[in-house]
Amino acid sequence: MSKSGTILEAYEFYEFEDLSEFGFPLPDLTDVNWLTDLGYSNFDDLEIVNEMDFNRIKELAQIPRPDYNSGSPNE
Repeated sequence: MSKSGTILEAYEFYEFEDLSEFGFPLPDLTDVNWLTDLGYSNFDDLEIVNEMDFNRIKELAQIPRPDYNSGSPNE
């Protein structure tokens, strides 16, 4: 995210009870602004993800998943 609140890359992360992990890109959020487009007045509601974890989730999102188009990693 830029300092002005524009989302540069977004991913969703799932961790299941069996400890499997999935990352999925969220391209619809690219170039959306946290403040102006989503209506937040500050960054307090953001979950801070450190760079190492972000890169791990990004790598998970690059792994082909046969169920990706179904909309849910469990389907």
